[in-house]
Amino acid sequence: MRYFSNLLSYVEGGGAIFVANGPEYAEPLSIFRTPLEQVLPASPTGTISSTGFVPALTELGRRHPVTQGLEQPGAAPWGRWFRMVDNRVVDGQVLLSGPGEQPLLVLKRAGEGRIAELMSDHVWLWARGVEGGGPYQELLRRSVHWLMKEPDLEEKALSARSDGEDIIVERRSLSGEQATVTVTGPDGSERTLMLNPRANGIAEGRLLATEAGLYRISDGEDETVAGIGPVGGHELSRIMPTDQIVRDVAQKTGGGTFWLEDGLPDIRHPSKQATAAGNGWMGLPQRRASRIEDIAQTALLPAWAWAALLAGLLALTWRKESR
Repeated sequence: MRYFSNLLSYVEGGGAIFVANGPEYAEPLSIFRTPLEQVLPASPTGTISSTGFVPALTELGRRHPVTQGLEQPGAAPWGRWFRMVDNRVVDGQVLLSGPGEQPLLVLKRAGEGRIAELMSDHVWLWARGVEGGGPYQELLRRSVHWLMKEPDLEEKALSARSDGEDIIVERRSLSGEQATVTVTGPDGSERTLMLNPRANGIAEGRLLATEAGLYRISDGEDETVAGIGPVGGHELSRIMPTDQIVRDVAQKTGGGTFWLEDGLPDIRHPSKQATAAGNGWMGLPQRRASRIEDIAQTALLPAWAWAALLAGLLALTWRKESR
């Protein structure tokens, strides 16, 4: 139980666990009967389904970036799985379902961490190509990367890109509802842009940029940027290396600048008030600052060892004197 308590603390503290359940999850000694019960999203009913079924995307699964697009139009149908742990969702997002629309893949946030449960141990059938197989690599890759908090797989995201003189703003959410964002132009002016729902949880809007520069887009929680105009601009107008920018600051503070192509300068240790640079040398002032972080004391020998040593010395002295 201590081990599972440590796992619980690990998840709630920002860690992640992926669980692929077999029949043992429905047994009395299931990991659901451990402290992990507090974060596991699916509760076993105690029964196992052994009929063949094809995993299916739920309505939420068609919108969620972990499973969105796994079912390609015109592609071969997925192969069947033949075992699943019957369960009830306690708390989580169901992305795949099995027979009777029972939850098959469930994701959940727990504290600062995340957990994913696959209620079957038959994903290997897809890997072996049984009945045509299925997108097992992409499914597992996305699930694990979602657990590792990859930004591209977050359920809610805001992005923007330039298209000629237009800025296209996209907002992804599980609802895909109409949304409003605030666009701040290069001159600091603000405009409101309405994003209209599109397929699979994406809301999109297009804005005509009135001037070149950097535009900031915010929906109140997330923020992104998009640039209009030539790449680089002022930043690329002077690309030759120069020390002029830092030279004045260095000289005002008693320091100097050096070019590595002229060789490394000598290192000296002037006093704190002295100049810290000269012809061919640079100084690192000795500030003689120190800080004690910790003090630890350890006995050379335990008390009983000292007693035994003293007794031995006394016995040796007594014997020598007795002669």
